[in-house]
Amino acid sequence: MNLDDIISVDFSQSDIDASREWQTFMDVKNDGAKTDNLNPNKNMYGYLGHLAVEMVLSSQGVDFQSTRIVKYKQGDEYDLAIVNDRIDVKAHPRELDPKWFFNENLLVLEIDVEKYKKTGELTHFCFVRVKPDMTEGYVFGMIEWSRFLELAEPVTYKAPSYQIKSRQLTPILKYAATK
Repeated sequence: MNLDDIISVDFSQSDIDASREWQTFMDVKNDGAKTDNLNPNKNMYGYLGHLAVEMVLSSQGVDFQSTRIVKYKQGDEYDLAIVNDRIDVKAHPRELDPKWFFNENLLVLEIDVEKYKKTGELTHFCFVRVKPDMTEGYVFGMIEWSRFLELAEPVTYKAPSYQIKSRQLTPILKYAATK
């Protein structure tokens, strides 16, 4: 993976406002319950991360179904469906460090991994970083679920998680070219 493989996406003020509305909706829907919500703006970053991936895939002519809006009606197992792939987008707030991009720690909470093991529907993760000011996102790439399980190392930062390194991902444009 090269620095050029990470795709940068700019967010408009209306995108940021929509993410704020999403956060408010999720706060009300969850009635203040905290599950894996370790960041009070987690749903805003997640919304923008999903949007970034959708923007990149659309720019490459990839046909996909997004469950980003469907979540208003019910929870879901994944965020995007592309042909037979079921993708969960993992977005986290962080600046892109051009010096260390290849060695980024990319995390999935242990409770999520256990949930996916039970359902068996997930086929890929897609990892995204969103600038803390929410003006820009960086789509790092994809990893197949089975490969994630082979490579992931258990870690505990704020909560028990599994991590991989960004260099282990397939760049998003390389993935998109196969669809």
